[in-house]
Amino acid sequence: MSKKEYFNEVPKISLYDPLSHVLGSFEDGIIDFYYEEVAKVTGHSCPTVASSYVAVMLALKHLYKDALPTRGDIKVFIKKAKSEDTAGVLALVASTITGALDEGGFKGLGGRFARNNRLVFGADILGNIEFLRIDTNEKVTLQISLNNLPNDPNLSIYFPKAINFEKEGLELFWEAWHSRVKQVLFEYERYKIVTIL
Repeated sequence: MSKKEYFNEVPKISLYDPLSHVLGSFEDGIIDFYYEEVAKVTGHSCPTVASSYVAVMLALKHLYKDALPTRGDIKVFIKKAKSEDTAGVLALVASTITGALDEGGFKGLGGRFARNNRLVFGADILGNIEFLRIDTNEKVTLQISLNNLPNDPNLSIYFPKAINFEKEGLELFWEAWHSRVKQVLFEYERYKIVTIL
């Protein structure tokens, strides 16, 4: 499987977006998000992007069960500060899918559909990220950890070549890199990548 073919194997995340519905942006307000689109938004596919996608997917499933999640009606709390470690990437993935934004987000239309003040950094939570359904106040907290992923020596061996765009180094580095990403996306339970607390 090539480095991008696996994108198509990742389950999509579907939501109902009332703002898109009232504006006629998407049919019946239904929006489907695919892993490839999130990789485009972040500019890359990596274990952090992959684990963030999985966390959002599991959180929405937990909060909404078999119903479609309502985009824009979800508040997201990130434990770390915006500039700390990979908190910004985690927030970008969660924000892209849920519509939750900080104070700079959309202020609403006719007193409804606001997206601002729904993304909070430096939150006092147990895990890395927490999702809150605004309509029911139900929440779910998740811990994301890549510590159990197996180490692949080829990553460090071929990284110096890849960073200099040497063809052989790039191809071998890509193979090891995307193998690691696929482990996150498809074996997150096995390696305890994302845990609901």
